[in-house]
Amino acid sequence: MSNGQYLMQGKNGTSFTDSEERDMKMFKVMPFLLETEFHKGGMTIQASENWTPKSVIDGRLVTGQNTQSGPCCAREHPLGCRVLELNNAVLTGTVL
Repeated sequence: MSNGQYLMQGKNGTSFTDSEERDMKMFKVMPFLLETEFHKGGMTIQASENWTPKSVIDGRLVTGQNTQSGPCCAREHPLGCRVLELNNAVLTGTVL
């Protein structure tokens, strides 16, 4: 940010864990490990077991641990909740 601080400084969040990235051998092609860099930038990381859904909301910041966390993030966010509701209505033929 313009004040020299990181956006994630002082925030709670989650990301791919270092061990998830190592499992996928992503450390060979990625320039850094997300969990490590977010931690260095001042974020308090909240993680679940590898490859399980996890979302964390801190103010307007919504983070998900991995690709399995998309629906979890959407359910936690009011707009995402509405999108899931509408999607479900379309799939089931329900009138809202």
